[in-house]
Amino acid sequence: MKAGLYLHIPFCAAKCAYCSFDSIPAEKNSPAIRGYFEALNREIELSPGGEAGSVYFGGGTPSFAGAELLCGTLEVLREKYALPQGIEITVEVNPGTAEKGFFGKMKAAGVNRISLGMQSGEDKVLKYLGRIHSNSETEKCFKEAREAGFANINLDLMYGIPGQSLEDIEREAAHILGLAPEHVSGYCLSIDEGTGFYKRLKQGEIDEVPDELASDMYYLLKDRFSSRYSHYELSNFAVPGKEAVHNQIYWNYNDYLGFGAGAASKSGPERFSNENDPFKYMELIKRNDSAILFKEKLTEETQIKETVFLGLRLLCGIDLAGWKTRFGKDFLFLFGKQVETLSELGLLELKDGYLRLTREGLFLSNEVFVEFV
Repeated sequence: MKAGLYLHIPFCAAKCAYCSFDSIPAEKNSPAIRGYFEALNREIELSPGGEAGSVYFGGGTPSFAGAELLCGTLEVLREKYALPQGIEITVEVNPGTAEKGFFGKMKAAGVNRISLGMQSGEDKVLKYLGRIHSNSETEKCFKEAREAGFANINLDLMYGIPGQSLEDIEREAAHILGLAPEHVSGYCLSIDEGTGFYKRLKQGEIDEVPDELASDMYYLLKDRFSSRYSHYELSNFAVPGKEAVHNQIYWNYNDYLGFGAGAASKSGPERFSNENDPFKYMELIKRNDSAILFKEKLTEETQIKETVFLGLRLLCGIDLAGWKTRFGKDFLFLFGKQVETLSELGLLELKDGYLRLTREGLFLSNEVFVEFV
């Protein structure tokens, strides 16, 4: 399996209230952003090269950096890596940062998948989340991407936001179905330490959505989206044939190479990651031609456990025959007790040689995964 290539662009126009990712606010077209891309391109040039299985520009907000810098880095990639015809190349876009002509330039450069960070179709919710865009900007970007020729667009949707009701989620689902993207990612809000929401939570200004309501929201979205899409991963829905290639590389525990500040890589039994701070990352590349700060050798036990909980994220589940071929061990010999217990609880099922989460187990997936690690 060819490695997926991930390029981290850490800059944003503003830090969202819920964001715990490696991202920092910056000035548009600043020297810092250009300096970062110089370091990023240098890291790519010094990498081993080969044939890629996918390309993904994530962040942060890649679109905030602008088409010129993104296209330049894609050219550097093409000089170092073989990018087969039709390879999935994704760029994340915040609807408030795509300048005029952005999508046409991306299409011309070979990008064929756009992931729009919609989060909500309601302006009051977007403002609450700290997003810089409006719903009208999302719809404008969606239309412009279509007009530029993009036939593979993902929309991100967030639910479980304090104050949301099931009626709100019904409207969100109807709004997305009306736009008819090829792919939808629906994520429950997680209030992580270090975020603006976490501070407000600790100060008693907001309350987390109760688990029962969040569960109802999840299954409502599942049922609405399943009327048109294949629900192929816990949080992801796609028109058949438009499932995210890059993300499936992670879930199938295949190799990936990350470039940029904080980017992680896995190559065979080794895992390594870069310095998180973008400015320290730039300095390390300039001084050492490498920004790798962490390396580890993955034990067979670690690989087995990680393959299990990542594989169970997929709705098709784990192919037990393929798993035995991969590791030379019988899955049920290693985990028979866990499978029996979780099956009795109605959270797992073993059918036609595949172990998968039941409908009831989907929202409780973390409780299932912990039994295998």
